[in-house]
Amino acid sequence: MVLTAIFCVTAFFVGKVYKTGQDRPPLKYSLIPKSTLDVLNRLGGINSGIIVDINGGGSWSNENDLGNLEEESWSKEEDEYFIVYYHRDKEALWQGRALDIVREANKNIPILTELMGKYYYPADVNDRKLSIYLPVTESEYTNVISKILGQPFSDKGTIGLTICTISLAGCKTDGIVLNPCLFESKDRRNGYVLTLLHEMNHYVYNTSIDYSKEIEYYNWQKEGLADFCCERNKGSDPRYFPTNDQIDFIKGKCRLSQNFPEETNAPYWAGEQFFYYMEDTYGRDSLKKFIQETYTQKINDVFHAHSIDEKTEQEKWVQSLRQKRATLDSLYADIQIQ
Repeated sequence: MVLTAIFCVTAFFVGKVYKTGQDRPPLKYSLIPKSTLDVLNRLGGINSGIIVDINGGGSWSNENDLGNLEEESWSKEEDEYFIVYYHRDKEALWQGRALDIVREANKNIPILTELMGKYYYPADVNDRKLSIYLPVTESEYTNVISKILGQPFSDKGTIGLTICTISLAGCKTDGIVLNPCLFESKDRRNGYVLTLLHEMNHYVYNTSIDYSKEIEYYNWQKEGLADFCCERNKGSDPRYFPTNDQIDFIKGKCRLSQNFPEETNAPYWAGEQFFYYMEDTYGRDSLKKFIQETYTQKINDVFHAHSIDEKTEQEKWVQSLRQKRATLDSLYADIQIQ
């Protein structure tokens, strides 16, 4: 009887260890260089959604998602590429929103593929579907992020967050969490459609980087690229274009060879405008090549490989912004007069 019990306990633990081993994918990198770890730690931290694990990064199985824990009481809608976790309600409002997110996420795949060079399907990331969470309240939004991170999250007015674990096994996206305010916004720029694409751009960009290389990227590059991808501020409306004060801010404080100041969300709006400038100046194909080269190289090295001097380029960028601002102001004044 005792031997039988011991055998059963032993078999249980052996099976558990075997299952854990199956859930953990093979290592992708033999190591991550210290310089790259320094970049990740500088850009990372809890509020960025980046977790650095120099080991294997744990299980990649969606079975271990927060949304699949019974005590969390999540429902889900999914297809072959995405899982959207939500809470059921009598009116089925959130189920409808979850289904819409699945549709929008699929629409984003060709957009991301065209710009970023590749979209990462589950087969590319150890059979992991992209998980998306729809909390119902602002407090739940913060709590969900904290639970996925495993540490308290201090919200700084974010409307969405992509959480990923970077390890020797690669970049595992633990989940995209969308703020419920996105579904109430009257401004398309802060709605769920554009924000989902912004966050999915983070998913693709983070997954594309070769962390075994000595890479370096800046906050304006990551956030500006995501806003450029979803065209958050594109258009002829002067309200969507930097003001003269903002252009002065770019001239005085936004250096392409370093992070942009966080004080006015400059990495987002200023970074976005730099990518528009690059597209207008060098063409979309050259811009895509530039973006994709940063997956394996430091951005300053990519600039230099294309014979771009960061200081001179920043001056040309500012000049271009001033010209466009003047044109838009003149056009808007004519419309107002009419």
